[in-house]
Amino acid sequence: MLKPLMRFLLVLLLLTPSLVLAQDDDTSEADTTDEAAEEATTDATDLTTFGLTIPRGWRDDSNDNYAHFINDETGAEIYVLLTDETNQQAAMQLIIETVIDENFAIEPIETVELDRANGIWTQNRYILGTDDRLTATVQRSADDLTFVVLQRGSPEALEAAEATHDAVLANIFITPDNSDFLALGMGAAFVLLALFILSMIVRYNSLRKDVALLKRLSEEEPAT
Repeated sequence: MLKPLMRFLLVLLLLTPSLVLAQDDDTSEADTTDEAAEEATTDATDLTTFGLTIPRGWRDDSNDNYAHFINDETGAEIYVLLTDETNQQAAMQLIIETVIDENFAIEPIETVELDRANGIWTQNRYILGTDDRLTATVQRSADDLTFVVLQRGSPEALEAAEATHDAVLANIFITPDNSDFLALGMGAAFVLLALFILSMIVRYNSLRKDVALLKRLSEEEPAT
C-alpha cells in the first residue's frame, strides 16, 4: 500500500518543476504579447499636448508657452502660438521675434492666403539662408485671439511637411465670427415679438368694441 503511494509522490515531485517552468513560459509569452499590444496601441493613439495632436513621426518638444513639433528625419520644425495681438502682420512679427530671433528684420518674399476648412489663413514666406526657409501662418478668431503657426526647415523639408502643416492648421479650433447671424436672429425675434404685441393690441381693441356694442344693445333693450 505504501509503495504505490511513494511512487505517486515521487512522480509528482519530478513533474512539479516542469509544470512551473511551463507556466512561467506561458506567463512570459503572455506578458510579451501584452507589451506588444500595448506598444501597438500607443503607436496607434494620437497623443495631445497644448490642445493639439502630435503629428505622426514628429517629436513633441512643447512647453507651457507654445506647441513645438520636430521631425528628426528632415529637420523641419513647427511652432504653434497664441497672442492677443489682433493685427495679423504684427502678430506674426511678434511671434517670430519671440521664437526665432528678437532682432528679426527680414521682409517676406511673398504673402499668400490659404483657404482651409476652419477659415482663411494668411501666410508670410521668408528666406533665412541658402537652405533655410520660414513660413508664418496666421488667423484671428472671433474672440480677438490670434493663432500663429511657424514652420522652419529646408525647402525640401517644408515641402515634405506640407501635409503635416495643413493637419496642424486643421486641428486648431478657430472661434467663428457669428455676429451677422446673431444680429439676424435677434432682428427676427424682435420682429416676431412686435407682431405678437401688435396682434394683442388689435384683439384688445376689437374686444373693447364688442363689449361697448353689447353694453349699448343691453341698454336699448326695452324692459319687460
